[in-house]
Amino acid sequence: MIDLGYMAKHIVTRPDWLDTPNVQNVCAVSRCVSADFCDYINFWKHNGYWFFNSPRDIQVLSAANDVDLSGTTLFFYKAHSLQYDADSQSWESFTAHDAFLTSIIPPQKSRFLGFDIVTYSV
Repeated sequence: MIDLGYMAKHIVTRPDWLDTPNVQNVCAVSRCVSADFCDYINFWKHNGYWFFNSPRDIQVLSAANDVDLSGTTLFFYKAHSLQYDADSQSWESFTAHDAFLTSIIPPQKSRFLGFDIVTYSV
């Protein structure tokens, strides 16, 4: 697994359209259900995986831009070192986008919460 970084997210109650009665809350990586703490992309403070290198980076961005972090939970994300490319129908490695500083400070302590399957496109 490779470290991707941090994100402050809003955990939400399972929406009715998600027909999984055993799921109570959704903590998705994508923001379509579990919203990010703000529309952070325009601040250009994220790392090359589009997350943050440290919790402090999120706190500094939020304080400087009057973003309220109340009601959010801090998550640390990891990913499998290979991604599936549907065009070539093969598994291949991936790296952080080199236009952004990616210097992730891993948490000293964490708790495994679960998996999410995500897609990424530019």
